[in-house]
Amino acid sequence: MSTEFSENGKSDSSDSSKNGPLEIDKLEARELAKHRLRQLTESNDEYRSLYDCFLQWHYLIVSVCGVVALFGITIAILKLMEKEILLDVFRLLQSSFASIISGGSIIALGSSYFFFDNDKDESKNEPKDEVIQLCMKGDLGEKLETTTMTLREKKNDLEQAMSWQSIWAIHASIAVLLLVGIDYFGLLPDIKYLDVGLDFLLSLTGIYYLFCECILKSVLSNPREELEQNHLILFLFVIPCALSVGLLESNETRIWTIIFYFFRPYASKDRNWIKEVYLSRDEKVEIAYLLRGLDPDISLLKVKKFNEELNENTPLQYNKKSVDDKSKSFIESVNDIEFNANQQIFEEYYNLGEALEKCLRGNVSPGYSQRPEYKEIIEKFSFIKSDVEKILNHYIDFYNSGSGLTLKKFFAKYPKQKHKNLSDEEIYVAHNALKVYCIFNKIDKGKIEKFKKFPAHSIGKFTRNEIFEIIVEVEKKKNNE
Repeated sequence: MSTEFSENGKSDSSDSSKNGPLEIDKLEARELAKHRLRQLTESNDEYRSLYDCFLQWHYLIVSVCGVVALFGITIAILKLMEKEILLDVFRLLQSSFASIISGGSIIALGSSYFFFDNDKDESKNEPKDEVIQLCMKGDLGEKLETTTMTLREKKNDLEQAMSWQSIWAIHASIAVLLLVGIDYFGLLPDIKYLDVGLDFLLSLTGIYYLFCECILKSVLSNPREELEQNHLILFLFVIPCALSVGLLESNETRIWTIIFYFFRPYASKDRNWIKEVYLSRDEKVEIAYLLRGLDPDISLLKVKKFNEELNENTPLQYNKKSVDDKSKSFIESVNDIEFNANQQIFEEYYNLGEALEKCLRGNVSPGYSQRPEYKEIIEKFSFIKSDVEKILNHYIDFYNSGSGLTLKKFFAKYPKQKHKNLSDEEIYVAHNALKVYCIFNKIDKGKIEKFKKFPAHSIGKFTRNEIFEIIVEVEKKKNNE
């Protein structure tokens, strides 16, 4: 048997033995990334499904509590008016309703424990190959695990709250059944208006539990910072509700501890009282990025960096001296070149965006026709004759209904509106120019001078919502000043 050798004199079998461990490591990394993505998908689906279940229970309990309160008030009024026929009918309806809700709540709780569906369709959570590759390339393993653990903690806290919700619902339904039974069978002593007071007590029970249920929904549907803003509401409503469903941050918190801090608001200012069960908008966006194999820190960093430079109170003042000035260090010269070039790009994008807006609105300024580099692009965009509002709604007119279309999507939808010589590169430049003009036209063109290193073309990657939020934040800051 002959052995084949490579050019360097070593056999192919030795090369394959060296590449073997690398292939195994790559396969292990791929399977690990696949497993982490699957776990995150499952945790996300479980949390969303559980929260949807909570909302269904919430609306059902609120409806039942409202009916209980309505029955109690109606029967009390009929007793005061001595309408015996109607009273008997409503008593029968009330007793039947009380029996149904008390029995139904016990059956529902029991079925949730004994007949819980654990079957999962794993094929649905199978990540795509390109997503796995992106996760491996971006080294997102640790971030995937951290996000999955956070989701599982929130899910466990939500399950605990729902368990306590079911237990308190059963207790309330039994209490309602007992009160209705006492009234229906006439077990009360013959004291005037005592039965009427019992009916009002029944109504108050329904109203009280309805109120508690609404507070619980608020706790599970709002950020912790928002719930803890008002000291009085926090200690009178939020903390007692969180205590009753096991959502206090510390399990060692006692009633006297709550009373102590209630009278000392400044002592509890930096303390978190309730668990963070709410899945915020930013967390949902982060999960969506990760499930697509993208790093949310990089994807969201551009907006954060933009805001940092925009809100910088003391922008770095670069020396306007010549680059060849020997009194300046190499780093200073490079910084000056970078700063001046970035400023010029911002200015050019802004001016082009302004010219494009006037072109799309049909009133191009004669001054811009003197700029040949603008004139060529503007002439091509003036070829658009209809549906211009779809472009303006996306880039300029934020307060109009509809999100409009980007230039790329517009020309894809209306290919006849595109000039035959309009290139993709010119569309890309026009897209960036309109975004830059949109922001700085709203917040102040002079703020361009604050941007030292943030690249102008990165603004083109901002979504419409991100630009809108930047403009709103600047307007709020101006109003506060």
